[in-house]
Amino acid sequence: MFDYYKLAETSERLITDRGRSITFIQNPETPVDSTKPWKAQTGADVVFTTKAVFLPPRSVTQFGLSALGQGTEFEDLIASSEYFAIFFPGTIDCRNFIKVQDGLETFGIKAIQILQPGDVQLLGLVGMRR
Repeated sequence: MFDYYKLAETSERLITDRGRSITFIQNPETPVDSTKPWKAQTGADVVFTTKAVFLPPRSVTQFGLSALGQGTEFEDLIASSEYFAIFFPGTIDCRNFIKVQDGLETFGIKAIQILQPGDVQLLGLVGMRR
């Protein structure tokens, strides 16, 4: 039987050694007034900081985006950027995060995929767009 835990350790080590820090952000789920859930939310954002390796540009279509890695698209003279990064999720459930902060820039999450054989999360792929 294959040892996915050892592969997860290798994945984490390689990404940590060669990646840069990014922060996943999830807005709090508790409204100010539970009888008015449409009002502004309260509390601090939930964050998960990890290392990520950003992918070089390629001509691949993934998640409906036109590039893999960093790219820029202009629509009506407004530029939007796309990024793809590989990260090690560990035991964190990343499905509820909505933004990624990379240095001083904040990106919306377009999609997340997790490579998880059995109960071991090996890699995460996040597609981001500004």
